Amino acid sequence: MTKDATCSDDDFKGLLPVDHVPVAKADDVAQCKNGLFSNNTDFSETCNTAGGVQTWIATYGACMGGTVIIMKSSSSCDGHGDFQGMLPVDYAPPIEPYVAKVCGRDGARTRDLYRVMVAL
Repeated sequence: MTKDATCSDDDFKGLLPVDHVPVAKADDVAQCKNGLFSNNTDFSETCNTAGGVQTWIATYGACMGGTVIIMKSSSSCDGHGDFQGMLPVDYAPPIEPYVAKVCGRDGARTRDLYRVMVAL
């Protein structure tokens, strides 16, 4: 405990054993540098009172609108619905096609060359 720790009488459950190891809960998004876990989905504030983020629980997360984000302090679901949750650790982002254009020899004509697959 720190000298600044406070609890109301109803919140204090007792001291943890010296060998206590914190375990992530289902809604946690990061492990903080002090060893504790955080479920703060304002990612710029995640672990801000615990020394900062040591590691994100997973590399990717999802917003309610379906947008996939890379987990980092600058990430946000603003404009994409609220944060839905972490994606599985083995999640690989989908590969999205786009059409590459190339000019013909005369420089005047553009034609589709081929579809190129690009990772997010």
